[in-house]
Amino acid sequence: MGCFSGLIKLFLLILNLVLLIAFVAMATMGMLIRFNEGYLMDLLSKAVEKWPVRFLHDLIYLIQNFGAPVSIVLIAIGFLVAIVSLIGIFALLCKVKCLAIIYLVSISLLSVVELALIIYIYAIPGNMNKIVEKLLKKTLKVYGEKTDLGTASENLWKMIGLGEGEFCCGLDGYKDFPSGKELPLPCCKKYGNETSPSPTCTETEAAKENVKDCKEKIEDYIGKNKTVFIAVPCGLFAIQVIVLITMSALCTRWHRDD
Repeated sequence: MGCFSGLIKLFLLILNLVLLIAFVAMATMGMLIRFNEGYLMDLLSKAVEKWPVRFLHDLIYLIQNFGAPVSIVLIAIGFLVAIVSLIGIFALLCKVKCLAIIYLVSISLLSVVELALIIYIYAIPGNMNKIVEKLLKKTLKVYGEKTDLGTASENLWKMIGLGEGEFCCGLDGYKDFPSGKELPLPCCKKYGNETSPSPTCTETEAAKENVKDCKEKIEDYIGKNKTVFIAVPCGLFAIQVIVLITMSALCTRWHRDD
């Protein structure tokens, strides 16, 4: 039985090491998304391959200004689970029951929080779409402002409106944009590559063209890529559950041996 306990201990050490590396990587990714434009550029260039570099810079600027809650969640969960995994490794190597109990309680609480987040974001229909749409609505509020954020918002909605070879306008139509501002050219079925003078799009023209909203296009894109987003957190959560069950069994054996 001593050999069996040793194998369980080795198995747990490997899984905790995997969790440590994975969640340190998650926290690092959160910090890079928040503060490193080069990393975010590389990440986004794979997600939206057809977008010109100058528009990717604008998208990065918007994400770093409006996407802070996402990066903070990644950083917080990443570092917390990494620290708990370290506690688990020390508990296993030194056979310290007090550390083992702290580890089990901590990993249980974190697993519950992660499960709640996974259910809220992925399992409840429409929640992921609502989160993305909430972020996009923030960009609509600064649209047309004479600031870097305003310019970035204008370029973002132009690219969304032209994406997939089909015109669309705003989340729910042209009325999403602030009154009195020039609208994105796709709202008037214009590409923007016409000869001078530079084309414009007014509310009157947009009302006449009646271009459909971009909500369906955005939701289709999220739906196509949802599997990628859900696979990693679900995989890591499954590892945590396995670790929790196995560690509980090992602690029970330690108690019985004493």
